[in-house]
Amino acid sequence: MITTTIDGECPICLTTKLHLNTSDLLECPKCNLMIATGFPATVMPERGNGKFRFEDQDQPINREFLALAPSKDGSVLPDEKNLFRDLNALEKYLPVVKQEIGNIDEYHWWFEFIEHFNVCIKKCSDEQLRQAWSSRTNRTKFYTDHLLPQVANDMGLKIIKEEFKVDFVMAVEDPYSEHKIPKIYIESENDFNKAEHEIRKLCSLNSPLRILITIDEWPTDPKKKLAN
Repeated sequence: MITTTIDGECPICLTTKLHLNTSDLLECPKCNLMIATGFPATVMPERGNGKFRFEDQDQPINREFLALAPSKDGSVLPDEKNLFRDLNALEKYLPVVKQEIGNIDEYHWWFEFIEHFNVCIKKCSDEQLRQAWSSRTNRTKFYTDHLLPQVANDMGLKIIKEEFKVDFVMAVEDPYSEHKIPKIYIESENDFNKAEHEIRKLCSLNSPLRILITIDEWPTDPKKKLAN
């Protein structure tokens, strides 16, 4: 019989923690399996959409084991007569997860980062942490030289230098905080055939509007320049 814990590990991904989503169901940020807690717990027949609450982060994990059952008529009520006996039966019950790179949810990266960040911090000695927190410079050096490279390595990622600096930013001022909130990012490139970097830059930013200003030909004749 397959079992899990309240806010424990996903029964499919095994190492990934389940978290509370906005529908008040436990959801795996990696495969989006959803579970309604109960006795037995109900595995929902559809995958979640990765919309999570964050107030569950500091909640203690309940270690009481629960049996898993399919949903009864698509509701949160369990079909107690058909408990899942093995992982194969559970996977056949759920719709296939899309694995395209473009569909990887941001919350998966967030939960994975937090998990590895916590592990790396706990491995640091008291002396390392005291030294890091002795000054702002030491703290930044601790992040740069030790903590974040280790987190990236554990996640199978690479640390790279910042490569994007935007040419122009148009922002609105928040009337309460006076913070400038970017609304439009603008890049300019005079050679359309060399605009790949600018396009990648704009695709990496998050704002309501991103603009690339370019031309397909720049006239070399001064008279044509003035005419244009």
